[in-house]
Amino acid sequence: MDLYDTIKTWEDGQKPTVDEMEAVLSYNDPDFNNALYQAASRVRDREFGNKIFMYGFVYFSTYCKNECAFCYYRRTNEIERYRKNKEEVLE
Repeated sequence: MDLYDTIKTWEDGQKPTVDEMEAVLSYNDPDFNNALYQAASRVRDREFGNKIFMYGFVYFSTYCKNECAFCYYRRTNEIERYRKNKEEVLE
């Protein structure tokens, strides 16, 4: 198994197998690690662009259009939602 070819197939969208992941994670070579990091960076940029989304914790509403895996208020999380009216926000 050529690990550089494996990185390329992942970058092209193929899902990694368990054997491939084990091989890549156990291979300790600085040049290879650099190639892996660069490929991961290209995939991230392609999928998400070079912008970040930041927000503060001022909850006027718990409705959200985003699907952030880490967030309790993500769109598909089935929780009770609320929206504050103007008077509640100004309190």
